[in-house]
Amino acid sequence: MMFQYLNTERQTMAGYQMDETRFLSSIAKRKYPHDETVRMLSAPRKEGVISLNLGEPDFAPPQFLFDGLDAAGKKGYGPPIGMPGLREGIARKLKSSNGIDASMENIAVTCGATEALFLSAMASLNPKDEVILPEPCFSVMKGMFEVFGASVIDLPLKQDEQFEVNPDELAKQVGEKTKCIYLNSPSNPTGAILSRKILEEIADIAVDRDLFVISDEAYESLVYEGEHVSIASLNGMFDRTILVYTLSKTWAMPGFRLGYMCAPDFIIQAAAKLHLYTTVCAPLFSQALGLRVLEKADSMRLFLSEAKKEYEKRRDFITYRLNEAGLWTHKPKGAFYAFSDIRQFSKTSSDFSKALLEEANVLAMPGSDFGPSGEGFMRFSYAASMKNIEDAMDRIDAFARKNKSFSKNA
Repeated sequence: MMFQYLNTERQTMAGYQMDETRFLSSIAKRKYPHDETVRMLSAPRKEGVISLNLGEPDFAPPQFLFDGLDAAGKKGYGPPIGMPGLREGIARKLKSSNGIDASMENIAVTCGATEALFLSAMASLNPKDEVILPEPCFSVMKGMFEVFGASVIDLPLKQDEQFEVNPDELAKQVGEKTKCIYLNSPSNPTGAILSRKILEEIADIAVDRDLFVISDEAYESLVYEGEHVSIASLNGMFDRTILVYTLSKTWAMPGFRLGYMCAPDFIIQAAAKLHLYTTVCAPLFSQALGLRVLEKADSMRLFLSEAKKEYEKRRDFITYRLNEAGLWTHKPKGAFYAFSDIRQFSKTSSDFSKALLEEANVLAMPGSDFGPSGEGFMRFSYAASMKNIEDAMDRIDAFARKNKSFSKNA
């Protein structure tokens, strides 16, 4: 008997209507704060739009990283945990730069920091475990923890406290089912940096209440004021911390998808096993590039120094212009984002974002994508070129002058 495939028209004529949601998981059907932004980014881009949306450095990695590197010879699979030489180099870097006494057995190489975060959650969380999530935070984190059935406890961060974590408020959120605290310093989207004093207080809470920490340190090298401290370097914290890093931000290599995690060996062993269910391994060519970065540390430090000078210049310019336009913006201490208060213009950041794109041809992220405490704010990336930032600020200034009463009509 011949099987006849029915097209959509025949299905409708026969009175049959496919229930598409039947084939979607509950996770896929769930609504996320950034759903609207994903739709905006996926839509065809209008001509002349300036994007201050993504945290994608406009710098190119130094050419000497690629010179003589055999791409054809790096086309196979590698160990799920990463190339041994790269892991050894990362361990040395963590010891010299972060004060963390790690060995290669504490390192797993991943496809960017996002996969490292995913594997961290996959390796450590069970359904109903509670994770304390300071927010505004990296937009994917709440959904990522919920994929594994964890319950997310929001810890609202306040503008008048520079969006820093308040340890006293954090301690109040710890309950019987709390297992993990997520930290991100320097912060995406606010640029806040957790001081050593605050981290010591958080560490005391973690030890006292037997919690572990996932510490997202993707922007560790992009610090303009203060210092970056890894919580795992504090007394008693290495055995209860998963550290996450990336080469995307510091070394302007987002497309090469290379990150890594550092954790106690039992977590790394679990991550290596679970890596087979995600991407198997990071691309060998990208790992070879990562090893080059470590081997040419002196030259890369010079590259980073010049990049930071340019980012700081852009930071000072963008915060000045946003404040001049009436979008109150504190000067971020790290990363490359300005987080601006737009409440005098609009009731919601989503409405403001849509209007800014439609009227001014400027694309930026609504603060609501980063959690409930991000509502009323916009995130502007200054990883874009200075020319694009200057042009975008002119457009935003004109938009703001035109829409002083935007909130009354929203």
